[in-house]
Amino acid sequence: MFKKLLRFIRNSFRIAVVFSIVLIVTALLFDYVIMPWYTGYGEEFELINVKKMPFKKARKKLNSAGLYVEIIDSVIVNNTPSGLIWKQVPEPGTKIKEGRVVQLVVTKSRKNISMPRLVGKSFKAAKMELERSGIETDINLLVSREYSNEKPEGVILRQSVNEGVMIRPSQPIHIVISKGPPSKIYEVPDLIGRSLKDAKDQLRKVGLRVGKIEYIESSEFTPRTVVKQSPKAKAVEYKSVPVNMTVTR
Repeated sequence: MFKKLLRFIRNSFRIAVVFSIVLIVTALLFDYVIMPWYTGYGEEFELINVKKMPFKKARKKLNSAGLYVEIIDSVIVNNTPSGLIWKQVPEPGTKIKEGRVVQLVVTKSRKNISMPRLVGKSFKAAKMELERSGIETDINLLVSREYSNEKPEGVILRQSVNEGVMIRPSQPIHIVISKGPPSKIYEVPDLIGRSLKDAKDQLRKVGLRVGKIEYIESSEFTPRTVVKQSPKAKAVEYKSVPVNMTVTR
């Protein structure tokens, strides 16, 4: 009995010693390997000075250093052209790591600018025209594209501000650029008065999709007759769109 007790005590002591060693090793690894690796991921470096630089150049330099850019404000500064970096946060020389965001304040002009004509010009020419006028295109220019049978691809179709209108240099401008003619044109058929089944067949025949179907009560038309549609008949679409219908019960 005594020998069994002694053996049990010895085994328990060995387990306690091994467990203690494991705990100590784990703690050392956590303190001297894991935590330093986690908190020190990515080497720190001094933030470059982009003050007085044009925004485009400043953004390129910061992006090349692995940093992101965010414009947080704009200020009017006498005798200073618009679009320059006036302030940066953090300040130049601050220790920073890759992947952080640098917030910028840019200058803006007090003087209004006459909006140039952009319609009919290529995107590159329009952008140069705006920049010559003092408008910072990287900040204020919004671009969308749509198909056009009249203008070739890359040509400006519309501009949100008409030619000659006086605008602030910081005012957003939206331009629509031609994607060129579509590969296929869809004309919406007239579905009013057709049965729902016939209307669905017509849509599939021309390559359009059946959209939402709403049912209404009607004593004027027979059940399952189309009384309303959207888009309307003869509308021209450049892609296969769903056509919604209102149908009698």
